Amino acid sequence: MAEAGWYLYRLEARLNDGRLVTVVVAAANEEKAFQYAESHLERDLVFRSHVAELSLVEKKSLHPGVGYAVVTAEV
Repeated sequence: MAEAGWYLYRLEARLNDGRLVTVVVAAANEEKAFQYAESHLERDLVFRSHVAELSLVEKKSLHPGVGYAVVTAEV
C-alpha cells in the first residue's frame, strides 16, 4: 500500500481570555494535526485548561512552496 500524503493544517485555538492563536502543523491526518497543535500550545504558549476551543480552519497538500499568510494584528 502506498504511503499517505502529508498535509499542512491551519488550526485556531480560542483561549478562555478571548485571544485567538493560530497554529500551523504538518501531519498525515487530522487526528495527528490536533495532537501536534495541542502539544505546541502546551509547550510554547498555554496550559490545556486555557484553551476553550481548537478548530481546524484549513488543510493543504504539503509540497514545496505551500504555506499560509496569517493576520496577526489589525492596524
